[in-house]
Amino acid sequence: MREEQADGGAVAIGVELADLATRLAVVAVTADGRRIEHIQRLRLERPPTPEQAVERLGELVARLTAPPHAVISPVSSVGVAAWTRVDPARGVIADARFGATWEAFPLAERLAARLGAPTRLLSGVSAAARAEARQGAAVGRSPLLYIHLGRSVASALVVDGVPLEGARFDAGRLGHWQTGLDGPRCVCGATGHLEPLVSAQSLVRLAIGMAADDEQALTAIHRVTGMRAEALTAPQVVALARDDVRVIRELVDVAVDALAGALANLVVALDPAVVVIGGPLAKADGVFLDWLRERLRARLAGVADPPAIAAAALEPDGAALGAIWRPEPSAGG
Repeated sequence: MREEQADGGAVAIGVELADLATRLAVVAVTADGRRIEHIQRLRLERPPTPEQAVERLGELVARLTAPPHAVISPVSSVGVAAWTRVDPARGVIADARFGATWEAFPLAERLAARLGAPTRLLSGVSAAARAEARQGAAVGRSPLLYIHLGRSVASALVVDGVPLEGARFDAGRLGHWQTGLDGPRCVCGATGHLEPLVSAQSLVRLAIGMAADDEQALTAIHRVTGMRAEALTAPQVVALARDDVRVIRELVDVAVDALAGALANLVVALDPAVVVIGGPLAKADGVFLDWLRERLRARLAGVADPPAIAAAALEPDGAALGAIWRPEPSAGG
């Protein structure tokens, strides 16, 4: 068994809370920047209370920083990426997306007390974008426009490695972009938003729903899921579209066109050097990004040169890696 000891025995921890806080992940990096080989993950059956999440995260960190995992070291700092709205200045969860008990919960303070280390909180999309800018698909290219297609559609603009948070720490809710289409109803209650057309979760739900009335689509879904339509994934939806399953290809065409429309406006307004797509669709057949590049190029013809579009390179650990930070030394230290 190989052991790594960081300079000064210090390890920085990155944490991710995703899927209504039912998916927890913890990664560690040594003082010289080396990533420890092990990452601790935990999938909970039901959304936890914030106190339960703090306790589970404490257990995961303890596993990661003790034998048989690579480092026996104190924790120097903790960064937390939460896939919900956060107030990073106060270290507080800023909405009830994870559940009513989470709203206004001082997650940074509670984790700092549990782990005995300074703790910083930021949004999952900001953390994932930060990681892609610093060590992933967008190294050396700025500005970066990062778009995460998962349960929702979220985005972040990163300039010189720093994500733009917004005046109320609410930037990047791209899912509520007005598409002008009469599409499915959004979770906010409105129609015409991007999220119910383009998110990975929406693509799966829409494909299953359409298959109920289309024998070709239902047969195809059963084929790729082993007769378990409820197990369908977003990458499988893209693969079925690539294979010209008619209603699913039409569904994906609408999604790609809607996303290209939003991107065209963002490109004209922001002039990003690169667009990085994260989330489950980053793992889909490369044809999804090929279709997106083609539609974006057509929309920008005669107006602007389209930026490079790349799949996120750090999935599924990008948010946890991007959360890692090291506090500035105090004036007296």
